[in-house]
Amino acid sequence: MLTIVWYGERATGNLLVLSQVVLSLQLSFAVIPLIHLVSDQRWMGQYAIKPVLQGLAWLTAGTIAVLNLKLSYDAIAAWMAGAGGHAWLLWLTVVPGAAVLVALLGYVTVVPWLERRRGAPTPAIASVHGPTAMPAVTPGPAARRIAAAVDFSNADTAVLSHAVTLARSAGRGASVLLLHVVESGGARIMGDEMHDSEARGDQQRLDLYRNELAELGVEATYDLGFGNPADQLIALIQTHKPDLVVLGSHGHRAVADFVHGTTVERLRHRVRVPVLVVPGAA
Repeated sequence: MLTIVWYGERATGNLLVLSQVVLSLQLSFAVIPLIHLVSDQRWMGQYAIKPVLQGLAWLTAGTIAVLNLKLSYDAIAAWMAGAGGHAWLLWLTVVPGAAVLVALLGYVTVVPWLERRRGAPTPAIASVHGPTAMPAVTPGPAARRIAAAVDFSNADTAVLSHAVTLARSAGRGASVLLLHVVESGGARIMGDEMHDSEARGDQQRLDLYRNELAELGVEATYDLGFGNPADQLIALIQTHKPDLVVLGSHGHRAVADFVHGTTVERLRHRVRVPVLVVPGAA
């Protein structure tokens, strides 16, 4: 667009020719390293190309390089002839640039060949995951204070089952902390000052859960939060500092997760406690 505005429509033809010249000049810098690569058994092993194909490839690459060098020489000579008294600008800019490109072409042609002749080792290719090494593993103590986030849905079965299993495996002294958030409209506004029927009903359910866990031989306590479930669970976890949090997945589909967000996502980014997410019952 700038070429048309500045020089007129006729200049687009010259611009097209220039773009093709540039593409032609860079072709040698792509073809020659490629021939070196596919000819090198250190890299390609049994898949390296045979000598006959190598000869044909080098003949083609050499033809391209010679034609491009001739094209470049003729173009620079024509610029010099037409520059008149300003030819020194070309000597300061174009000629050094062309010399650097010719030297670079010679480097990518000769140096890989010399390295292959010497049998120089190829550099090790690091994995995208970094060096292959076993990280230092330091087993920590078993979680003895296990927080179980319950919401009185079907997910509680899996959450409590995992919490009880973990507490039993930890041995004597392990306990389960039941966490629940009252999320009624009044609780969101008044916080822990709200003692409506929902809050009282939730406390009765927690008493029932605690007694049932005691029957299973697991000591349990509970605490209530009031308001936004994610924010309140985070606050309860930061207050009680359990060793592990067991949380149930709610089973929302992708659209619901996008609209409402997920407690799991918000928790795992804001607490410094391991979080175990267990799927609810199907």
